[in-house]
Amino acid sequence: MGPKMRMTQVLSIENLSPHMRRITVTGESLAEFPTGRESAHVKVVLPNPMSADNRPNGACAG
Repeated sequence: MGPKMRMTQVLSIENLSPHMRRITVTGESLAEFPTGRESAHVKVVLPNPMSADNRPNGACAG
């Protein structure tokens, strides 16, 4: 099975250092996200800021 794209919303952003931020996301699609597993991870796909359409295009590699 390939990766599942989950749409989320940014809940908070915290500056941890000059070069690191903690971004907390929320959303109904996270209800099925695996917890307590070492292999659980996310890949962030950001929209192109120069595009009028601010949604990611979903073209991410597994």
